[in-house]
Amino acid sequence: MTKSKAIKNFCKTFGIKAKPDEYFCAYMSTNKIGYLIGQDYLDTFIEYISDMYPDIEANAWVWATLHEIGHLKVKQEFPNGLSKYIENGINRMMLSTKMHHYDPSEVAATHWAAKYIKKHPKKIKKFEKKLRKELGEEIFNMYIDTEEDMGGGGC
Repeated sequence: MTKSKAIKNFCKTFGIKAKPDEYFCAYMSTNKIGYLIGQDYLDTFIEYISDMYPDIEANAWVWATLHEIGHLKVKQEFPNGLSKYIENGINRMMLSTKMHHYDPSEVAATHWAAKYIKKHPKKIKKFEKKLRKELGEEIFNMYIDTEEDMGGGGC
C-alpha cells in the first residue's frame, strides 16, 4: 500500500489521522481515515460526483480524501434508516454498489467535500500539486477521461 505524506499532512489540518488501508474509509470512533492510492475502483464514485457536481474540477484522489474527511466532519450515521438497508443490500449483492453513493450519510459526506472544494480553491490546488508530485502523472491522472483529449477527426 502506497503511503502518502500529502494526504497525511492534509488530514492533519483537520485534526484527522490518515493511514494506508484496503480502500478509502472513515473510522468515526478513532477520527481516522484510511486510503488506498492507485487502486482502480473509484469509477462509480467519480461518475457520481461528475453528475452531481459538474461545476467542480478536482482530482479523484482529492475528492476521495475529502469525502472521507466529510464523514468525520458531518458525523452523520443513519443506523436504522436507508443507510442500513443499503449496506445490507450491498453486502448481500442485492443492490448495485452505485446505490451506495446515494445513501444519506454518503451524500452528506460528498456534499461536505464539495462545499470545501468550492470554498478553498487555493488549498485544493496546493494539495493537488503535492499529490501530483508524490504520486506521479500516471496514478494522479488515472481517473481522467483521456478519450476526449485524444482529439482526432475520424469518420
